[in-house]
Amino acid sequence: MKTPRYLSLLIFLMLALASCIKEPTKIEQPASTPSKFNEIKTDPSFNWNTILTIKLIITGLKTIDPIKNTLTITNKSKTANFYTGNHLMEENLSLEVAVPSTLDSLLIRFGSLEKMYKVEKTINADYIINYPEEN
Repeated sequence: MKTPRYLSLLIFLMLALASCIKEPTKIEQPASTPSKFNEIKTDPSFNWNTILTIKLIITGLKTIDPIKNTLTITNKSKTANFYTGNHLMEENLSLEVAVPSTLDSLLIRFGSLEKMYKVEKTINADYIINYPEEN
């Protein structure tokens, strides 16, 4: 009666000890490790830039009286400001704005007017407010 118990314990211990053998692992080292930054080799198509330069073209809107206000360009949450300046609403404006390459949308504000634009190489903006159609 005790023999099967001892035999099963012996088999269990043999399996447990046999499975704990450390396998040697071979780590392949590069032929030569660069010691300076300019020795690093990368794919020629790799883009190191973390900023994107956007061309922003704002079409002016003719008004009876000149309207001058602050034009502000920020991210969606208004935590990062990319441009601030005084601008006449009736004047066309073309400028380049540097933004993080991870940014997906820009908020353009002129006074109380706010419009959201998708980030692209060129953004064409205006002051026309799009109201939803009423049925």
